[in-house]
Amino acid sequence: MNIHIIGRQVDVGDSLKDHIYSIINDLKKYNLNVISTNVILKKEKKEFKIELIFNIKGKHTVVINAGDKDVYTAIDKSYAKASKALRRLSDKLKDSHKDKDSLRDLEIIEDDISEKEIELIQMSLELQKPLDIDEAIQKLKDGDNIFLVFNDNQGIQRTIFERKDGNIGIF
Repeated sequence: MNIHIIGRQVDVGDSLKDHIYSIINDLKKYNLNVISTNVILKKEKKEFKIELIFNIKGKHTVVINAGDKDVYTAIDKSYAKASKALRRLSDKLKDSHKDKDSLRDLEIIEDDISEKEIELIQMSLELQKPLDIDEAIQKLKDGDNIFLVFNDNQGIQRTIFERKDGNIGIF
């Protein structure tokens, strides 16, 4: 990873460079393929402005801006913002790859489907009284189903389901 530190109207000394390098090295924990990092230090009026630009493999660029009267405080503020942004990007990229991997695991065996005879099975329909949403949620939690279709008190057909994050969704 290339790190470029540019000072505009600011003298970037060794201690300031060491502080910036330690912060950027700490951000490697998010395992993003960062190609280069540009750090621009500016002094505008009585305030130091920090701009961090992360160029990440896969056409992602993250730009962080922060400012403060003290240059070290401004760097720490930019670190906090960068940490949050890179964590979110890392989570986003992990979630998008998770869906792709699960589709690769699926296999469709056409030979077994064509050889199997289709059998018609008689099922009985269980009529239910209308449910309140609270009753439906309780019934969903008590059972081992992942969704429940029911009619509410107004006669509208509803579906509730357990979301991946543990909450309950309703249609």
